Amino acid sequence: MKHKKKKIFLLICIVVIVLLCIIYLLMPNKVAVLGYHSIIQDDSSDLMKLNIDKFKEQMKYLYDNGYNTLTLEDMECYMENKCDIKRKSILITFDDGYRDNYELAFPILKKYNFNAVVFVIGSNIDKDNYLTQEMIEKTKIEYPNVEFASHTYDLHYDNILDLKYDDYYNDFKKFKEIFNTKYHAYPYGFYNNDMIKALKDNGYKLAFGFGVDGFRKASKNDNVYNIPRLAINSDMPFWKFKLRLLLPY
Repeated sequence: MKHKKKKIFLLICIVVIVLLCIIYLLMPNKVAVLGYHSIIQDDSSDLMKLNIDKFKEQMKYLYDNGYNTLTLEDMECYMENKCDIKRKSILITFDDGYRDNYELAFPILKKYNFNAVVFVIGSNIDKDNYLTQEMIEKTKIEYPNVEFASHTYDLHYDNILDLKYDDYYNDFKKFKEIFNTKYHAYPYGFYNNDMIKALKDNGYKLAFGFGVDGFRKASKNDNVYNIPRLAINSDMPFWKFKLRLLLPY
C-alpha cells in the first residue's frame, strides 16, 4: 500500500511539474530591466549603493543560468514588436553615471560578456564621484558592451515635474549634443506629458521609469515612454533577486 501511494504521489508531482512548464512556455515573454545605481566596496545603509560582492553574486547567477543581456537597440526592437527575443532576456541598467561603475562594475560585466547601459546625468561628468570624460572614452574601447544614454543633462532634482515643456525640450536637446542617443531614463521615475512630448520631439524612442506604476517586468504592451524597471537595492536578499527573475510579472 505504501509503495502504491508513493507511486501516485510521484505521478502527481510529475504532472504538476509538466503543467507548470507548459504554463511557463505559454506565458508572454517579458523582460526584467534591472535598475542599479552605485557599486561600492563596503556595505551601506544607502539603498542605492550595492556591495560589490552582491553584484558579483548576481552577475554570476545570471551567467550560470543562461540569461541573455539585451542592448538598447534590442529593447527598442522588442518594444516595437519588430523582433522576438530569447526567453530569460534582461536589460542591465545603471542610473546617474557614478565613477564606481567604471572602476568596479564594468570589469565584472566584461568577464561575462554582458551588455549594459548607463543613464548619465550630462552635467555631472567630471564631477567628484561621477564618470569623467576620459573614463567614458576609455569605456568605448575597453568595455564596448557598455553604452551610455540620457538621465537628463541637468534636470536631476525632485521638483522636475514643476518645469515647462521648453525646459524639458532644451535639456534633452542639450544631452543629445554630447551623446547621440535615442534612450532616456526619468530621474526618480517622475514623468509627465510635457516630458514625453519633449522626448518625442527630440527623437527619443524609449524612456524608462522607476516604480511609477509598480516595480515589474516590461512587456510589449507597455508604453515605450514609460518602461518599468526592477530596482536592485542594497537590502534585497539573494533569494529575492532570483525569485524576481523567475516570477512572470
